[in-house]
Amino acid sequence: MIKKIVPVLGLLSIVAATSSTLADEKLSVKEAIGIAQNANDPSVEALRKRALGEEEDSVAAGSLPDPRIGLGFANVPVDDFSLTREPFTQLQLSARQAFPRGSTRALTAQSRTIRSEDYRAQAQAQSDTLIRDVSIAWFNAHYSHVAEEELRALNVLLNELNKQQESDFATSGSAALQRLYRTELEQALVEDRLDEIIQERDKAVEVLARYIGRAAASRPLADYASQNRQLLSQPQIELALENNPALLSVERRIDLARNGADLARQAYKPEFGVEARYGRRGADRSDFGSLMVTFDLPLFTSKKQDPALRAARRREQAARLERDTMIRDLTQQALIYVAAIKRLRDRIYRFEGVTLERASDAVTASRNAYGAGNIDFAELVRTEIALRDLRLRRAMLYRDLYIAEAQLKFIVGDAA
Repeated sequence: MIKKIVPVLGLLSIVAATSSTLADEKLSVKEAIGIAQNANDPSVEALRKRALGEEEDSVAAGSLPDPRIGLGFANVPVDDFSLTREPFTQLQLSARQAFPRGSTRALTAQSRTIRSEDYRAQAQAQSDTLIRDVSIAWFNAHYSHVAEEELRALNVLLNELNKQQESDFATSGSAALQRLYRTELEQALVEDRLDEIIQERDKAVEVLARYIGRAAASRPLADYASQNRQLLSQPQIELALENNPALLSVERRIDLARNGADLARQAYKPEFGVEARYGRRGADRSDFGSLMVTFDLPLFTSKKQDPALRAARRREQAARLERDTMIRDLTQQALIYVAAIKRLRDRIYRFEGVTLERASDAVTASRNAYGAGNIDFAELVRTEIALRDLRLRRAMLYRDLYIAEAQLKFIVGDAA
């Protein structure tokens, strides 16, 4: 029995070690996107299923209507219902096949194909939306982690200063007590900011967990660096928009409206039907056969076909205007993000090249001046807090930069 248990325990330990390794492994934004894409989000899958359904419908729409079969008795005398007394009494078998107007079948099948392409474009747009939302959630969570580390480090520093003031209280008296209160106040404010950051982090993790699961969202996050690619001009943006899935979906709606206009034109053509009948008579009487071609004549078009065609043309014009509006909106949004990215890059460069260096130098000078008794304790605390605030602002700038880049990529794709 023990020999059987030992391998099982060994396997469980391997599984536990593997799970622990995966939990400790840092989660990159690229991995988070991959997990979300492999999770088969229901919103994306629903659109893909609709596309497959329209493809099946296109096959059915291109087929002829089912033939109609008729079976019955004709010319039966109603006084005695005899089937043999009258020479014209017969058992009839008929078959009728209808042929829709003009190119109705081909155009209807084409409309189903266009709708399928539209749903596929919507599915791709939804997938891109998922990638954008996962990226933004990851960047928010990453900022929250960085901010939490900075605030905890500041809290540790203030705690050390607080302990120092407590030790100086016996010798300095009321002056040390004032500094002690000042440190405790700043420490309380930092703890409140820390609680706010943790709340934001939990929210970002929950948003991320919606796409990749709680286990993956709870993993520590890897570092991220922007690719710092060249910014796009307006002509480059307009060229990149040709592959935007949302815009492709609107293009398919234009095709569908044009297809509707072509279908409306088919109403001016007649619909044909072919019918064959065979009449079986009793005794030695000859059987009857007949063949007919039927069609309708669309003569009164002013009240039916003409308004339908005009309506179809209006829908096509409306779809084109929607496309032009979307192009303008997407171009404007992309230019806004390009301007934001440029400004954020400049601010980060200035922060890292000048502002943070000066803040670090100010902290060093304040510590030396406080040790020499040239500045008061409040000035030292303000300088230390200012340095941490600047680091938090830099982290926030990086977060805003990454989010703006993700938003721009959502609009123009890989061209960003």
